Amino acid sequence: MAETQNIICTHCGLIDDYTTTVKANNHVATCNGCGSFIKNIPYSKPALYFGMYKGKPIEEFDGKEIEYLYWVRNHADIWPGLNKRTQEAINLRLDGHL
Repeated sequence: MAETQNIICTHCGLIDDYTTTVKANNHVATCNGCGSFIKNIPYSKPALYFGMYKGKPIEEFDGKEIEYLYWVRNHADIWPGLNKRTQEAINLRLDGHL
């Protein structure tokens, strides 16, 4: 699984010390240290990118679809490419927080 890259302020050098605001389809990262714009972070709702519910946002799963999410979570070894963001969204949905 690919690791996420650090977000570094090119003005003051702080690493992963930023806040985001949503604008259009992006999260705008702003440095907490100097207040400078760092970068736009593309945003979309976490969705499955494989299987029978490919493209469906995880927050929209209900009823029998929830059983599929339990199956995915319990068989993560079958999906070694399951990205961290999708795993977290599945856990939040199944634990009632999404």
